[in-house]
Amino acid sequence: MGIKTGIAIAAATALMMIMSCEQKNEKAQSSYIGPSDIQVEDGRMTPEVLLSLGRLSDPQLSPDGKWILYGVSYTSIDENRSCRNLFLAEVISNEDGTLSFGEKVQLTKEGKSINNARWSNDGKSIYYLQGGQLFKAGITLASGKCSLGAATQLSDIGNGIGEFSISPDESQVLYTGTVQGSVKTPKDFDEKLDKAQAYVAEDLMYRHWDHWTTEKPQAFVAPLPAAAKGITEDNSLNILGEDEGRYELPLEPFGGIEQLCWSPDGTTPRFTSTRSSPEKPSASRWMAVMTPILYGVRTGS
Repeated sequence: MGIKTGIAIAAATALMMIMSCEQKNEKAQSSYIGPSDIQVEDGRMTPEVLLSLGRLSDPQLSPDGKWILYGVSYTSIDENRSCRNLFLAEVISNEDGTLSFGEKVQLTKEGKSINNARWSNDGKSIYYLQGGQLFKAGITLASGKCSLGAATQLSDIGNGIGEFSISPDESQVLYTGTVQGSVKTPKDFDEKLDKAQAYVAEDLMYRHWDHWTTEKPQAFVAPLPAAAKGITEDNSLNILGEDEGRYELPLEPFGGIEQLCWSPDGTTPRFTSTRSSPEKPSASRWMAVMTPILYGVRTGS
């Protein structure tokens, strides 16, 4: 092979790689869903108009009280999906003692939804969930302007994280996840049957309202790492202890992280639970439970 031929091949390969990267970036950008051009005809509120409206949720006041972090979901009717991104609104204290808001600032513009965003104690970073994993990103706030730095993925949980709560001292994280439930699918008996759509249930509560209970919600606690992907199944502790997998925590079908909280000193997760199997709801009784945790290790209950 001649030198010129080798150079030509190398140049062509590099060009193909660049084009491929550009196409991937364009595809990622195209998956972003923003505000729609709302058209109201004859004053009629149609389903299409309702779906075109942004849905604001989960506002969080910054530690210094000067900013509100919140999410807005927009829906694409053509793609049949919605996407949630983060925004900031500055809280302005007026001379007459009243409050007003500055212009909103869009903090993220992702094609994959961002949820459960929370401020760090010093207000210099935010924690959030994306794709079932926990991330942390630095944030710069100054004179009505803001920017979000590069994000670090803090977790690597196979089944993903549903919601989370950071301890007051920011040393641990309480999060919800799932374990295998009592309802079986064909792939539980043979991995080659992963395409089969069938369920094997031997007791009641095999379905919770709008979904099959193939998985059971559980709550875990883990050290909050500074390094990437430091939260794993290996260093996560199921706070149900010996009752792991027996009970639901949080309780289906509508329960979430609001059923759990931290003690002020950050050592004790507290939660409400039904100490009964969801398959036998008639025997359920609610309990408030305290589980002292020290560095990810249960110290009592």
